[in-house]
Amino acid sequence: MNGRELLQAIIDSPTSHAIMFTDVDGVIQLWNSGAERIFGYGDAEIVGKPAEVLFLPEEREMGVPKTEMEDARMQGCAGDFRWHVRKDGSQFWADGMIYPVRSRAGDLMGFVKILRDATEQKLMEEQISRLALADALTGMPNRAEFMQRLQEAAALSERNGHSFFVLLMDLDHFKSINDRLGHLGGDELLKQVASRMESVVRETDVVARLGGDEFAMLVLDGDGQQLGGDIAEKILAAMAAPFQIDGHEARTGVSIGISVFPDDTRDIEQLLRNADAALYKVKSEGRQGYQYFTEIMDFRAHQRSREITMLSRVSPRHFYLLYQPMVDGQGQVLGVEALLRCSHPFFASYPIERLVGLAAETGRLRGIGVRSVAKACHQVSKWQREGWPRLHLVMNFCRVELASTGLAARIARTAERAAFPLECFEADLAEDQLHGGTHDDHALREIREAGIKLTIDDYSGAHASLLRLSTMARRIKIDLKFFPGIPTDPHTCKVLTTVIQLAHVLGLQVVVERVQTAAEAEFVRDRCDAMQGFYYAEPMTVAEMTGWLASKKTGLVA
Repeated sequence: MNGRELLQAIIDSPTSHAIMFTDVDGVIQLWNSGAERIFGYGDAEIVGKPAEVLFLPEEREMGVPKTEMEDARMQGCAGDFRWHVRKDGSQFWADGMIYPVRSRAGDLMGFVKILRDATEQKLMEEQISRLALADALTGMPNRAEFMQRLQEAAALSERNGHSFFVLLMDLDHFKSINDRLGHLGGDELLKQVASRMESVVRETDVVARLGGDEFAMLVLDGDGQQLGGDIAEKILAAMAAPFQIDGHEARTGVSIGISVFPDDTRDIEQLLRNADAALYKVKSEGRQGYQYFTEIMDFRAHQRSREITMLSRVSPRHFYLLYQPMVDGQGQVLGVEALLRCSHPFFASYPIERLVGLAAETGRLRGIGVRSVAKACHQVSKWQREGWPRLHLVMNFCRVELASTGLAARIARTAERAAFPLECFEADLAEDQLHGGTHDDHALREIREAGIKLTIDDYSGAHASLLRLSTMARRIKIDLKFFPGIPTDPHTCKVLTTVIQLAHVLGLQVVVERVQTAAEAEFVRDRCDAMQGFYYAEPMTVAEMTGWLASKKTGLVA
């Protein structure tokens, strides 16, 4: 037996271990029977091929095979603890080492790798690890896992600047329920509570059982300060229905304390103490509610909750329209803008943008919008018949309405029922509502194809370029609030004039709004296509607008 045959016999003997030898470039030169059993390649199939074919594709892309050899060369050995790929494409977890092979003179000849299939052991360790981080009763993450996730969330927040919320939750009167139903009944209640909590969280959030009847929730990407309160409201609602425990009905509320990272603190332990302090306050004030650690955030969250509750009590009759005319340089009427208002005492002083946002969140905006369009179309159609045949109607829409399916078709149907010419309808969309996504572009295209003109309101140049707007809109509205100093500041006057001229070059008409004084009107009159503001008329009721129109001596011009 020659030396190579003896070497092959020696390396073939340990059949439970794969033994292979590669040259300095990682090409396989020797392959034992154990390697054939583990990887599935015969000697003739694999010798002469690079050992990197045994690695996962993503690790090959990352250069792991070469890094492994370099570590072995520099350190005398390197661990091979990773997933490898068999001939049939299946994967196994390897437990092995790689050593550099040198000549007597110390020259590097290649590398020898010895490994075994340790998949079963790996899966068992992972299972043990999962069990160590899971609550045995509910299957939720336990306290150790929750703390680990908090640390990870804090590190991520420091990198991306996003906030996150921690909610600590205690069940109300759990001890009395546990005493009445027994420990098995109490355990069943905890499992059902866990299920309901998990049903209200997003996939990115974490809900854990810390022990007893204490639960915790990690709510990620909490840049909207209301998000913690939103989740708390959902949890409270989920707990409201009675639980069925072995034929018995049980009711339990939940008390929730909320803290915010990094607004409240950047220390994880302190963050939990803050949430616990907020939770204690809820309990001391009657239980079954939620509280932010920071008073101002708590006020805002509960105020929003009150707003949503009050909005549910507002009937359609509380919503009405005011009309504000739009005139040209000679003061002749071109159109009217219909402005939504609310007469309910709770919302009478609210900015309409805030009220529209609440209506969008609660699903009421579509109904309010449909009724408003119908009412405005009927009214302006009436004014057209009374001597203003080409009077245009401008109505405001927000991004939520734009994103809703079939907006253009609904407007067209409503205008037809009111015998209102669709070519006289203009949809007004604020510039900051344009996000530039595919869905937005599709909705805007539908509006144009339906024959509805589009006006971009509150143009400032911050969200969309004039070039882009010229492809989708008929005109832009420039609010003088963006140009303070008109007409006394030469620089501001020059900027406004340039913007108007550029818009005209791109084929856009320009409406200047918030014209409050005679001096402002005089400056913009010959530069723009239309004006709107208190200098000409404030928003008016139907009766006031009818009288205002009647006072005009000249008819509508194009």
